[in-house]
Parts: sequence; C-alpha cells; structure tokens
Amino acid sequence: MSGTLSAICLLALSAVPALGQSVETQQAQFNQVLNVNGDMKLNSFQFPDRSRIETFSQKQQQMIVNQQTPPIPPNQVSGTTGQPFVAISPQSMTISTTGATDLVGGQIQMAMSAQTLKAAAVQPGNTYVAKLSPDRQTWMVQETMRMVNSTDMTVRIVKCNQLDGEYMIVGRQTVETNTFVTPFGNDQASSVAIQGTGIQENEFQDGFRMSTRATQPMLMNVDVIQGIDTSMLAALEGQESVNDYRYSVVTNLAAVSPNLNKQVTVVQMPINAIRIQNMMQAMGVQPNGQVAVAVAHRGVLQNPGGATGNLGGAAGSAGSGSAGAGTGSTGGAGASSGGAAGGAGAGTGGAGAGTGGAGGAGAGTGGAGGAGASSASASSASASSAGAGDAGPGRRSLGRDLFQKEVARQVQGGTPTVNNPVATKLLLEPTFTPIQANAILDQTNMRIAFPVRQLDGEYILIMRKMEGAQSAQPAQALAQLKAI
Repeated sequence: MSGTLSAICLLALSAVPALGQSVETQQAQFNQVLNVNGDMKLNSFQFPDRSRIETFSQKQQQMIVNQQTPPIPPNQVSGTTGQPFVAISPQSMTISTTGATDLVGGQIQMAMSAQTLKAAAVQPGNTYVAKLSPDRQTWMVQETMRMVNSTDMTVRIVKCNQLDGEYMIVGRQTVETNTFVTPFGNDQASSVAIQGTGIQENEFQDGFRMSTRATQPMLMNVDVIQGIDTSMLAALEGQESVNDYRYSVVTNLAAVSPNLNKQVTVVQMPINAIRIQNMMQAMGVQPNGQVAVAVAHRGVLQNPGGATGNLGGAAGSAGSGSAGAGTGSTGGAGASSGGAAGGAGAGTGGAGAGTGGAGGAGAGTGGAGGAGASSASASSASASSAGAGDAGPGRRSLGRDLFQKEVARQVQGGTPTVNNPVATKLLLEPTFTPIQANAILDQTNMRIAFPVRQLDGEYILIMRKMEGAQSAQPAQALAQLKAI
C-alpha cells in the first residue's frame, strides 16, 4: 500500500511542470521594444547579462530596457540599515513602460558573480536590488520585497505593480545579514560613521532609528541613560515622561557650530504601547479617553559662558541660538495617526515627517526654510543641500571598521595632529522642551517619527492627558492614543 501511495505522489508531482518549463522566456536585447501581453499570462524576458524581468499584466503594454552609469554613489541607501554599501553591478538598469501601473507580480532579477562578491567583501545575503528614488537622491531597498538565490547568484525585487525606474545591485559589507542593528554605547565600537554624501539609515537595539543626510562626514554614538530628574521637566507644563531613561545622541561635531554641517535627520523613537496604557490607567483616563504623545529634546548650549564680542572661528559662527529643532514654546512635536499634521515649526520654519508600514522615514526639502519629510514603500530622504562626494574605487572594498576610520580621517580633515573623537559628554540645556515639528505616528511599527536639523542632545518621549479643547489645538500635531 505504501509503495502504491509513493508511486501516485511521484506521478502527481511529475505532472506539475516547473515555472521555467511552463513559461517560454523570451531572449531580449537592451534598447529593444518589448511587448507585454495583457492576457494575465506570465511575461518573461531574459537579457544578455542574465538579468530577467517577469510580470503579469492586465492590459497590453510595451517596455524598453537599457543600461547606464549609475547617477549617484551606491552608499546612498535607504530602507535598510548598516554600512558601508558598495556597488555589485557596474551599471544600472533602466526600465521604461507605456505607463504600466497595474502590473501583477512583477519581478526584476539581476545577476552577480561569486568573484565580484568576494572582491567587494559582500555576502550573497547582503545583496539588494535597489531602486533609484524619484528625486534621484537615494537608492531605495525593501527587505520584504527581496529574494536572493545563492545557487545561481541572482537577487530579485518582487511583488512589484510597476516596473518603471532605475535599478542596480548594492551590497552591504557586514558579517550580519538582513537588518543590521547598531548597539547602544559611547565607545568606538558602537559609533556610526556618516559619510556626508547622501542618505544613511541606522537602527539601534530597541528600534530607535535615524535617516540622516549630511554635508559633512561625522561620527555618531547613541546611548541610553538611566534616570530623568524632575528639574529637567520643568518646561513641559504638566507633560510627563513616558520612560525613565533618555536617549543621548553625540556626534564629533557636537552642534557647537550648527551652520558647519547642513543636515536633515528623521528620527523614529519606539513606543511601548503597554507602558503607555498602564500610564493612562494610572492617570485616570476613562475608556475611549485619549492622551497626546510627543517628543522633548535637550539641545547643546551655545556659548554657555556668555562671552561677547568677536569670538572668531567656529565659536563666532555658533551664536547663541538653540541647537536642535526648536525650543521655547509649549507646543510639542507629536504625531497624527491620520497622517495630517498642522504644527508650526519654531525658528527655522515648519518641519514635517512621515512614515510608512515598512517603518522607514525620509526627509526632503521643505518650503520657506522648513524641512519636510515623507516616506513610501521604502524610506527616502533629502536635504536642501548635500555634498557631492563619491565613493571611489579605493573605498568600495573597505569593511565596516576601515570605513569608520576613513570617515574619521575625513572628519579631522586638515588637522591630522589633533585627535577628534566623538565626545562622551555634552554641555546641555538644563530642561527638556517639546520639539517644534510635525510628526507622524507609525502604528504598524509603534514608532513616532519627527525631523530635526541638529542631532546632538538628549531625547525623551512625553505624554499628557487630552481634555476638552486641548484635543483640537491647531499649533500642535500630537499622537492621540485611545484608552482600551
């Protein structure tokens, strides 16, 4: 009986053709007009470099595929974390269709070689098909839309409903695969090297995440510090800290001269929903009641000694303004679960942030001196000005440690005799003040995202009870969480 069942199963399996056997793959050339059938049968096109495009289509389309030199360096990657990224494919691939936005199950496969990966010090599991962002500022990747086949040495981006765009293979030079998490700490081993050209994303142990675009190379450490003194909360006017610790962000630039490094960073702080619910019960929030969740910041003191006159050098340009994203008024940087935020920024103009289900965040140029932020399926970020540095051939083979040393060398620049490490402590403002920026609550990943212009300082999550007219304050965009 067992032998009969085995024979039946074998017969049934042999009757099911493999995908490659049931679909005729068309051998295509670059710069050739290709017809995409609209009968919801799989279209498969193979190109001379072993790259392949497959898709179903709801209507007849046409497509043309070309190769070209990538317009931006491969280290400008968003949508995943870790560094450094290098190019695995020497050329990018551009796909143009006749407005095909309703494709089904689109896939783009790009080929690589074991020799190329070995030379680049990249594991197959750290390769991605990256897509150039619409603003041509970053290569976007998505962990959930990636497939790697180490047997035939190919990597795919899958589940696409449109294919138009520019693509290339990028690889991350880390031992760890998939999402790379940076440890908290203030030592060199836990420092993050920001190269200063394009966008870099970094995620830390608890989900604290930053998308940074800077014009100067810098080193950065993020640490958690236990305890929040009540005197630090004096300017919050009744708002309470959600946690009993602070996030400390320290760069080697230390925000001493805010104009030295033009940067926009979107910070995503994790939210412990259970802890907030417990606090809501302790505050006496009734069922269907709401609380407003926001972020407060202690920035670096500018000219703490009160010196006057022409100080010269970097100190002269520092002024006495606040570093960070605004201080002084009682409004908070919060989040709107509906995605629309009406907050007004302080000092430098309004700022906005957005996140998608993938948990990514991005920053873009805003109007009237403000910073705007948004994200789609993959994170993207841009600032109003950015360095045009490129990752040369010598740098592409650097590992993470050498990469950090290379950035540290750039940071120190023309002063090789002066060691310029990341500071371990900053002289901060005495109290936390709510960040003046529009923010978004990412309910999928339970994070609150907000943009800042200067990273250095400490950050805490704050909340207050929403009562009466407080629930409709136009100057604030706050996360409103309902009690269960």
